[in-house]
Amino acid sequence: MIVLRKKRLAVCIVGFLIVSAACLSLFFVHSNQNVKHSSQSDYPTLGEYQGLVSVLQPAGLDVLASMSDAIVEGEVMEVLPVKETVLDPESGTAEAAILEKTGAGMNFGIVKSYPVSIRVIDTMKGTVPQEIVLYRSELTIDGEPVLKAGDTLIFFLHSKTSSAKDFVITSHNNGYFYVAGDRKVYPADLTEGFKKYSGASLDSFKKDIAVYLSDK
Repeated sequence: MIVLRKKRLAVCIVGFLIVSAACLSLFFVHSNQNVKHSSQSDYPTLGEYQGLVSVLQPAGLDVLASMSDAIVEGEVMEVLPVKETVLDPESGTAEAAILEKTGAGMNFGIVKSYPVSIRVIDTMKGTVPQEIVLYRSELTIDGEPVLKAGDTLIFFLHSKTSSAKDFVITSHNNGYFYVAGDRKVYPADLTEGFKKYSGASLDSFKKDIAVYLSDK
């Protein structure tokens, strides 16, 4: 009698495990079906930037990675209020020449920046806190993609000040790579040297970055 009960218990346990496994399989299949297949057309793209910093545009991912103080995968949390910085460069300097050239339409000596708070998901280079602020200048904002809360990207960054959380983008149009829900990468810049990464898997993109950094 005891043996029969043990057999029934074993059959019940096996049956429960089979049903549980089937339910989990259906759950994962359903979850995968809900992930939208992404494409480059889902994200904004920019042409070659012709602004003041065009000479600083790197030719490829290897140079971009080398130029950057930090490389992170991050989610845009909030677009923060515009911040104004008063500049007072010495006459005859490059900074003074830039302000004179771009003075039409804005107050001379006052530059607006457009800060964005970012939650760091993964760090590929540098040491950064869990939340950082990206500052984007009005002098270059026309050459950068519009960012909104919820966007996830790979950001290539330069340290802005002595503050560990303040950064600017390394390259004003090709320092941005969108990360889609199906873990594919889409560059904001589709010029030569970067368009080949359109649709690349996030894992392979990160591996390429790691290889470039290890070669330095």
